Amino acid sequence: EEPSGASQLFRLTPDGRSVVESDVESRSRHLAIRLLRDPVVREVFLAITVGGIDPTSNEATRSAMSAIQNRIVSGEIEGVEAASTVERRAQTIVAWCRWLLDHIG
Repeated sequence: EEPSGASQLFRLTPDGRSVVESDVESRSRHLAIRLLRDPVVREVFLAITVGGIDPTSNEATRSAMSAIQNRIVSGEIEGVEAASTVERRAQTIVAWCRWLLDHIG
């Protein structure tokens, strides 16, 4: 039995290992692909790129909050009840979308 607070051992998956061992451009491409697989990130990214929403605007955050709230209502996202958590997550998603714009353009 391990003592309380003992560190756990984590290992990279083969996919994770290939990312860590790759060059910066390949890591960025891999991260972009992974981010865009997330339905909320993809929806907000499309709203920004196709819908013309300014990624630095409050409208972008509202779009992300709406995408998150819709998935909470549908049951796709669970355990998020506080409005402040939804807003914080929305801001993070918008930041990821800005990162995508900077790195895949």
